[in-house]
Amino acid sequence: MRRIRRTFFLFVFTCLVGVAAFMFWPEPHIPEPEMQEDRSRLELLSIEPAGSHITQHTYQFPGGERPALYLYEMSPSEVALDLEERPEGPFILQWPLADDILLVNGFYFTETMAAAGRLWDEGEVTGGQAYDPERTAVVRLHPNPAIIDTTNAPLEELDMEEGGQTFPLLIKDGSPAVKEDSGRLARRTFIGFDEEGQLYIGIVPHHYLSLYTLSQLLPTTKIRWNMVANLDGGPSTGVFVPDGTSVDSFTPIPNVIRVRAATERGS
Repeated sequence: MRRIRRTFFLFVFTCLVGVAAFMFWPEPHIPEPEMQEDRSRLELLSIEPAGSHITQHTYQFPGGERPALYLYEMSPSEVALDLEERPEGPFILQWPLADDILLVNGFYFTETMAAAGRLWDEGEVTGGQAYDPERTAVVRLHPNPAIIDTTNAPLEELDMEEGGQTFPLLIKDGSPAVKEDSGRLARRTFIGFDEEGQLYIGIVPHHYLSLYTLSQLLPTTKIRWNMVANLDGGPSTGVFVPDGTSVDSFTPIPNVIRVRAATERGS
């Protein structure tokens, strides 16, 4: 009998505590839902000069509050591109500028700050072991900047002064080239050419995108792309534009692509 009474009083006490908590406990704060970005396309925010040889295109996602993509457009006849390596690897905004009009993070590297793939620097083949040419591309920086699909051009036959091997192609012959979504998200850096031969360097500074998503988004810029190649990204993504928008890398960078006015390139 005592056990029954004890159980009854315990039940009543529990109910009273529950009612009191319901009546007097403050309601949890539920934040208002944030404005949702439409990440299926990019919309142009502005086009403005970033120096005498660069036009900066800024894009955002519809409904977004921060720029989603910076594109720096240049005429290959007006600029000269070089690869520079520094084992100590400064952050992008700590790299010393000479007559550069743009400096951007370059090709993949290892944890020891050594190049991970094939590089060409001042006519010499440098860097690590070459990647599988069936899955890569080569960015020729000098002479005659271009993106070379290495499935049709054996690495051993390539002759250039400056360039590097990278992967994957984002756009090939005008169409998105990444066919499967790995789900791996990161900031992004890339280089590309449109059908008229204009050169573009692009960075995704604030958003984390898969390569598949970026490949699908690029045509929504309304630029008639020909070839676009991914560069090292993630924490490496960074660009230094003295007369435009600069974004620092999250990590030191041991190799960069330097852009100068064509008349300023050293021999």
